[in-house]
Amino acid sequence: MENKNRLTVNDSPEIGKLRYETYKGVLSKYKKAMEVGCYLEAITLMESIIFDRLASIVNETQEKQVSKETFFEMIKRASEIDILLPLTYRLDAWREKRNSALHA
Repeated sequence: MENKNRLTVNDSPEIGKLRYETYKGVLSKYKKAMEVGCYLEAITLMESIIFDRLASIVNETQEKQVSKETFFEMIKRASEIDILLPLTYRLDAWREKRNSALHA
């Protein structure tokens, strides 16, 4: 899909503030989930932030805009950005551990 679905701060200055508040809320839920032992929820919350950050970078650096990629597909697209390649190796290893935990 070629159209841009994800709003950025270039679209509106309020987007940055909304995204900050969203991340703050997600990180608060992550911390609480870890404290009470809801590890699967914590994993999925962290995945959502990682995915969003990767989508942001990919959208800014590649012509084809992020649409409905899976986490694996997003990591693969991010690996096409030279500076992210070392990080994507670690993210893919984390993704495999996440799959093991979530599907066990």
